[in-house]
Amino acid sequence: MSDAAHADTLLNRDFMQGTPASRSVWLDAAVLMTGHVIFLRDPDHGRCIWDWYYNDPDAAQAVIYRSMDAHPDSTPTGVLIALMQRECGPLMPDAGR
Repeated sequence: MSDAAHADTLLNRDFMQGTPASRSVWLDAAVLMTGHVIFLRDPDHGRCIWDWYYNDPDAAQAVIYRSMDAHPDSTPTGVLIALMQRECGPLMPDAGR
């Protein structure tokens, strides 16, 4: 990814300029770690996140990339969280209680 992608805020427009391999590695790590954190609170919910992405990573990445292209001024993290919540529901609905 470009130097701009690492300065201040990583935007989707910067993320999408990365190589396919670098984007895939970033997404794999983000989904793995998010799923793990959620799994610790709710195993079924964590599995949902992993299944959504890892059962067909190419299809999941295609949806993610279309969303990033549609929202170039948003962040990859924001898009990823929104898509996870669309698929599996709120990530931590009882957080802070």
